[in-house]
Amino acid sequence: MDRRKNESSSKKQILTALVATIPTFTYGIQIGWLSPMGPLLKSASTPAQAPLTDSDISWMAAALPLAAITGIPFFSYASDHIGRKICVILVSLLSCISWTIKLTAIMPSALIAARAIAGLAAGGCFVVVPVYVKEISEDTLRGALGSLNMTVCKLGVIFVYAVGMAVSYQVNQAVYLAVACAHVVVFCFMPESPNYLLKIGQEKKAANTISWLRGLNKNHKVVVEEILKLKEEQRQFEETSRVSLLSVVRDRTTFSALRMTLVLMAMQTLSGCFALMNYAADVFHRAGTQWSPNTLALAVGSLQLAGSFFTTVSIEKFGRKACR
Repeated sequence: MDRRKNESSSKKQILTALVATIPTFTYGIQIGWLSPMGPLLKSASTPAQAPLTDSDISWMAAALPLAAITGIPFFSYASDHIGRKICVILVSLLSCISWTIKLTAIMPSALIAARAIAGLAAGGCFVVVPVYVKEISEDTLRGALGSLNMTVCKLGVIFVYAVGMAVSYQVNQAVYLAVACAHVVVFCFMPESPNYLLKIGQEKKAANTISWLRGLNKNHKVVVEEILKLKEEQRQFEETSRVSLLSVVRDRTTFSALRMTLVLMAMQTLSGCFALMNYAADVFHRAGTQWSPNTLALAVGSLQLAGSFFTTVSIEKFGRKACR
């Protein structure tokens, strides 16, 4: 009986996490979108009124990460003031706007604006979504579900590589728009993070959320203990002095953690993976390969997905450091 309850609770948490990471799936689509669409937009058979230039494509590629710089502080602030759930829905709404523009206004300025809006949404994908997944997960699943974010992102890249070379431009945008719209509707039925509910004084709702996620009665010992633990964490957080940049630098332990985080992120960013995913098909085309550039791009995306999937399934067994 206990085993069946554990399996039921795990399924609910995994399902909730998968639904929550759909915006990251859409972000993966946005990253890989230029690989199949860029050459098409520059070709004589472009769906635009005139073929786009290399400069237009470059601005479209740059608009997404540049806008994400603005999206990160916005969603960091908003998630603590309007809730994780609303912010996740907002991310998908921004994606809906982006795909609608790409579908209806195929001109350089509009496409660049659409990519910028997608960049704002990207900020939420890596601020709100991981926090939400962490806060709805129990300790034994937290590592695996937390790494799910990157796996789903790579899955989105593969999806756009495959769909991009199989159907027309208009069908592409319609499919991606449908995914984002469906998520807006479905996520309305997902629970709010119990941590945020406690933060705004909704202890009863927080207990009900934990009860549903764990598959237990709200008066169960596990639920009561988790509520007490979250309340203690909230109390400690409120009593902690406000963190400033200077205090981070002065505190050796905090600065060491910051340094390691920055090094890891710099290694990932400077590896060129973002540029490769944006221009994968174009890179293979210029290399003069006899294979289809889009097919080779799909193969690269598949390798990235395999690496991310391995991290997801092995992180709890081997630890965070080994998987890095």
